[in-house]
Amino acid sequence: TLEAGSGILTVSGNVSGAGTLDGQTASIDIAGSFSIKTYAATTGTTEIGGDWDVDNFTHNSGVISLYSSGSVGNESFYTLSIGGGTRTLTGDIIIEENLSIAASAEMITGMYDLSVTGNLTGGGTLTGGTGDIDINGDISISTFTSSSGFTYIQGDWNVSGSFSAGTGTVIFDGTGTISTDTTFFNLTIPAGA
Repeated sequence: TLEAGSGILTVSGNVSGAGTLDGQTASIDIAGSFSIKTYAATTGTTEIGGDWDVDNFTHNSGVISLYSSGSVGNESFYTLSIGGGTRTLTGDIIIEENLSIAASAEMITGMYDLSVTGNLTGGGTLTGGTGDIDINGDISISTFTSSSGFTYIQGDWNVSGSFSAGTGTVIFDGTGTISTDTTFFNLTIPAGA
C-alpha cells in the first residue's frame, strides 16, 4: 500500500501494479494510464490522462478528471469530469453525482450503460451507442447523439448545439422543460411524469 498523504502526487508516465494506492487528501495527477488493483481515491481531485483500469475502487466523494483520450469502464464514480480528448466506455458507468464534458471532449458510450444521478453539463459531446443512458437530473450539453436504445431524463433538456435522435427512444420520467428546438425519433412521457 502506498499512502499519498496530503501533498501533490504527480506521475509523468503510467501507474500500474497489483497493490493499493490510498489517495488520502492528496492532489493526484497521472499523465499516462492508471491500471492498478485497488485505489482508495483522494477526497480531492484525481486527474488521469490515459486509460482507467482499476479493479477495486472506492470514490471517497472525490472528483475524477479524465483529461485526454482513453478508455474507462465498469466503474462507480462520485463526480466525473471529461476534460479533453475522446473517452470510450469499456463497461457500464455509474456516476453518483454529476458528469461534465468539456468543450474539447467527447464521451462515447458504445454498447454500455451510462447512469448519472445528478446533472450532465458542459460544452462537449456525448455520443450514445446501443446501451441505455439515464440522467436523473438536467441535461445541458452542446452535442448529444441519443442511444439507439433508451435515454431517460428526469430534469430539464438543453442541448444547445446539435442533437441526433437516431432510432432511439427518449423517456422524460420526471418534471422538466425542453428549452431548445428538438426533433426526437420516439418520445415517451410515462404516467406520473
